[in-house]
Amino acid sequence: MQFGIPSVSGVHGLLMQAASSQFSLADDSTKNLYGFLHDAVKDYWSANTKDCLGKTPNFEDVLYAISALGSTYPAGIFTGTLGAFVEKKDFPDILYFGERKPVDWNVLSHLRQELEDGLLTEFRKRCREPDPALSPRVEQFKSFFAALTDEFDVAVATTNYDDLIYRSLPSIETGFDLAEGRFKQGRIIDRSSWSCLLHLHGSVHFDMDLIDGDLHGIVWQDDLNKGFHQNSFGRSPHRTAEGHAFPTSSIIAGYGKTEQIQRAPFRSYYSELDRLVHGSDAVLFLGFSLLDAHVRQAFTDYRDGRDRPVVFIDYANDGVMMAGSSFSDADTGPARAMRVFRVPPGEMKWLGYSHPDSVNALKAAKEFERCAVPGKRLSIWYNGMLEAVDNAPKIVNELAK
Repeated sequence: MQFGIPSVSGVHGLLMQAASSQFSLADDSTKNLYGFLHDAVKDYWSANTKDCLGKTPNFEDVLYAISALGSTYPAGIFTGTLGAFVEKKDFPDILYFGERKPVDWNVLSHLRQELEDGLLTEFRKRCREPDPALSPRVEQFKSFFAALTDEFDVAVATTNYDDLIYRSLPSIETGFDLAEGRFKQGRIIDRSSWSCLLHLHGSVHFDMDLIDGDLHGIVWQDDLNKGFHQNSFGRSPHRTAEGHAFPTSSIIAGYGKTEQIQRAPFRSYYSELDRLVHGSDAVLFLGFSLLDAHVRQAFTDYRDGRDRPVVFIDYANDGVMMAGSSFSDADTGPARAMRVFRVPPGEMKWLGYSHPDSVNALKAAKEFERCAVPGKRLSIWYNGMLEAVDNAPKIVNELAK
C-alpha cells in the first residue's frame, strides 16, 4: 500500500466486500460470486499451466472474466460469436435481492457494475479521509514533486485513480474547466505550456452528468465531499460488437481498456500521451509495471537517436536478481523496461560490476542499476517509491544527467 491507496491485493479485498451484499452464494452465505470466480480462475491456472503455479488472479483478471462470460450469452444485435462455440459452465445459485437466482447475463453485468462502483466509492473515501499517520508521507510526496518542478517542466500521465498527484500539483492542467466541470479538449491539445495531468484510467474527481445531450458525460468534481452520480448500475452498459459489456463508469478498470478509452476525456489523453513522449527530454516511471500494453506502446519509438534518460522506480525484495542478470525473472517491471527501451542485459551495470548479482548491495547503497550507453540510458531503482521520495535529489540528478 502506498500512501493509504489499496495495493492490488487490497483491491481484491475491497471487491470481495462489494460483492458480499447482493451476490452471496445461496448455499453458503459466507462466500460470494466474485470470490467464486476468482478461485475458479486460480484453480484453472494451477491445473493447466505449470508457469502459473502459485500465481493468484488479480482483480482485473476477474473483471475480464465477467465481461468475457457475459459475451457467451445471446443479447440481440450485440450477441457475440463466442457463445456459438463455448459451453457456459455451471455456476452456483446466488441470493439476489434476497431471492435465490441462477447466474445469467444480467447478474454478471450487475456484478461488474457493482464492483466498479464499490471500488470508486472506497477510493474516494480514502482520499477524502486519509489515514492521519500517512500525512507526513503525503507531505514528502509533495516535496518530491516540488523538487521535480524546480528542475523540469513536468507532465504527468497516471493510471491511478487517487488524487495524490493532484494534491501535489493543484494548479496543473487537467483539461477540465473547474468552474463548469466540463472537459474541453482544447485545454490539452492547444495549451502553450508543457505541464499537464492525464488520468488515463480516470480519477476520484471524475463524475458523470448530462453534457450536450449525453447523459453519461464525464465531468470534474473538485470537492470529494459532495455527492457523486457515477452509479454505473443505474446506467445501461456499453456493449461492443464482440459481445462484451463494460459498465458506463467514470473510471476504466479490468481488461478491454482499448475499448473503454474511446470516450472523452480518455481519447484525448491517449493522443496527448504520444505527443508528450515524443517531446520529452527524460521519462520517470513511478511504480508503473509497463503491463498495460496500450500505455506501453507510447514508448516504443522513444529510442530515436536522442540521448534521453529513463528512470524506472521499482521495488524488489532482497535476494531478487538484477534485471541485467541472465538469471533474472523475465516478467518483471525492470525486465519489461529493458525490452521497451532496447537495452540488452549485457549493457546493464551496478556499482561498477556487470556479473550476476542480487539487488541487496544496490538497495543498501541506495543506488541504481544502470545502462550508461548514450542513446540507451536506463536507470533502475529497487528501493521502492517511498525511498525514492525520501531521496529526491538522487532521482532528479539521474534524470538530469
